Amino acid sequence: MTLKLAAAALAFLAVLGFQGQGIVVRDREGTMEGTGFQSWATRRLNENRLTFLGLGKPVSAKWSRQGMEARAERIEGTVARTGESFELLSASLSGQVRATFERRGPSSSPASVLRVQGDAATYTADRSQLTLTGGVRLAQSEPATGQSFEISGRSATVLLAGGAWREAQEAVRRLDVGGQVRFAFARKGRQGLDLKGRSESLSYDAEQGLLTLTGGVYLQGEDVAYGGEAWADKATIRLDAERNPISVELQGSPAETSVGRKAVDP
Repeated sequence: MTLKLAAAALAFLAVLGFQGQGIVVRDREGTMEGTGFQSWATRRLNENRLTFLGLGKPVSAKWSRQGMEARAERIEGTVARTGESFELLSASLSGQVRATFERRGPSSSPASVLRVQGDAATYTADRSQLTLTGGVRLAQSEPATGQSFEISGRSATVLLAGGAWREAQEAVRRLDVGGQVRFAFARKGRQGLDLKGRSESLSYDAEQGLLTLTGGVYLQGEDVAYGGEAWADKATIRLDAERNPISVELQGSPAETSVGRKAVDP
């Protein structure tokens, strides 16, 4: 077990020692905390920035002010000091990666929660971008609306809803998933998208209300008027502000659909 700390950070980043389950590291305000480290090392870049490397089976880290938590066997990154706390600027994670991103509402309660997993991941705060590879899974839930999605594939790139895009509830601004994609969008009541299926790639642009599926597309969905299935080479689905489908465009050689009318409440 190794333990190295940059001298400039000693007053702000405390190593609490070996507490039975590994090394514990925490800043003064408790906004950054790491647990379960078998090995931990830092290096000073300047007066306010440090790089760090932590190893464990697994390690856990959280940045509560940024609404982020992560677990992995290896976490390496850069943090910046703000007052007596540290914020994450970038990170690389590998080995059974699990991470959670919360988007908080006006009452500070989560408006949406995104949970991801993969074999490896990278994160950059300035672009609010997350990339995942290997056995990728993403799940978003919105307690207020009851809407959710679950998507799996081989790789994913996610733009998180940070910066100026504050009016939306979703944790995701845009995501692209590739490689044997499986997806399920669910709604509560009649508001939102109710759709599941598969494709080779999936792109979801929450700002534009656009879901694009490409390659071996299979869809099974419902709305208030009908339920049906579709097979196509490409599907483009446009959504309104509540994520209700406005239009569906299928392309193929040929595309096929099977639609069954559903009863509509009077």
